[in-house]
Amino acid sequence: MKKILTFVLVLVLMLGTFTGCTLIEDDDSNVVVATVNGKPILKSEYDELYDYYYYMYTQYYGNDASTAVSYLQSSAQDFLDDLVEQEVLKQKAEAAGYLNYTDEDKAEAQKSVDEEKNTYIDEFVNQCKEALKGQDVKGKNEGESDEDYFKRIGAEKYAQNLNDNGTSEEKMLEDILLNNAIEKYKKEMLKDVTVLEADIVAHYDELYKEQSQELSTDANFVKAMNGESITLSTGSSKSYSNIVYYRKGYSKVQHILVQFDEEDVEELSGYVTTIAEYDEEIADYESELTKETDDTKKADLQKSIDAAKNDKAAIQSKYDTALKAACEKIQGETDKIYASVKDGDEANFIKVMVEKTEDTGMNTEEAAKNGYLVGPEDGMVTEFSSAATALKDGEISKPVATYYGYHIIRCIKVLPEGKVAYDDVKEELKETLTEEKKNTEWNKLVETWTDEAKIKKYSKRIED
Repeated sequence: MKKILTFVLVLVLMLGTFTGCTLIEDDDSNVVVATVNGKPILKSEYDELYDYYYYMYTQYYGNDASTAVSYLQSSAQDFLDDLVEQEVLKQKAEAAGYLNYTDEDKAEAQKSVDEEKNTYIDEFVNQCKEALKGQDVKGKNEGESDEDYFKRIGAEKYAQNLNDNGTSEEKMLEDILLNNAIEKYKKEMLKDVTVLEADIVAHYDELYKEQSQELSTDANFVKAMNGESITLSTGSSKSYSNIVYYRKGYSKVQHILVQFDEEDVEELSGYVTTIAEYDEEIADYESELTKETDDTKKADLQKSIDAAKNDKAAIQSKYDTALKAACEKIQGETDKIYASVKDGDEANFIKVMVEKTEDTGMNTEEAAKNGYLVGPEDGMVTEFSSAATALKDGEISKPVATYYGYHIIRCIKVLPEGKVAYDDVKEELKETLTEEKKNTEWNKLVETWTDEAKIKKYSKRIED
């Protein structure tokens, strides 16, 4: 089981999803289940961890109750070990002076608490708006708007959720402060950990050797580039944090979407689906035709092919007409946006994109800089993919229409086939290797500190 280094993460994840689910019936919360250098760990801490994982295994992963309980019981010692380790780290950080929180530390932690609370309330408000759209909202105070009422109720539910889970905003603040302190202590302890240039080069060469084999198909390459795991010939799955091998025909692009009206998108996407169904039907008939030897049956199959093609052409004509009409509605806005970016640089394109695009997958600067992968088997709409892959580095397309709307596409980079230049990936490889080395060194430190600590565990008490 992966070690839990910060209990605050559990508390944060509980909010808004894990409420009022307490499996422990006996009031034995003050029972000591372990001590670390004389400092007690209470069963209430263990119970919170146990309850959280029960919820995750049953509600998130879909296991039945008996399966979840069986797994949790077999993991009981791991949970206790994690709590002991957390206490060891807390004591080491405290001894080093990292628990003497400054006003800046407290403000940083308070910001995290506030963001978590506001996120919960915002989601609650949006759910209420959707559920009660067009209805008269009752229960409001005098002069209170619908939104203010939803926010007030959301804040009350948030507080109740915390209370049901045996915590509070104050407790969350304490845990976040502790988590941040341990992270700062860890950073200080590992500040001198580095990797050699020779190690980076060796890792680079090894990655290329692996990826040129494992990503030798477009399907696997696209998955890896999009952050998805692939299935190896051995049956195991693998994901890639650093890509040093590119297949032919791919580019990274960013785009501004000026979207059609919802009704137009629905109509156009319906036509596209129908056209795809006709294509599939025609392909099936043509496949049968190549195998058929009976002239009468061949003639019947050809009639079916011709009829399907005619029906497809009729739908295509409707699509073309509807697409033209939809484009006319947003042509003026599209032309203005295109004029504002067509002669600009990437910084200007991203600035306009973040402000104007209606693609929620590319409305932040980070997402824009990362871009979308286009090329063979990219899964993109054909018109978009064709226009995007035709661009050279830095080029900006004229508006391209798909059934979503108009796309103004900018090519970030055409990916060169083969081995990625070392200088292009050196820093990210260095960062990855350094982080791995730091984690290894940190685990060694934690293991040493745990071995040196005076620890007593009362495992029977967590079985009762």
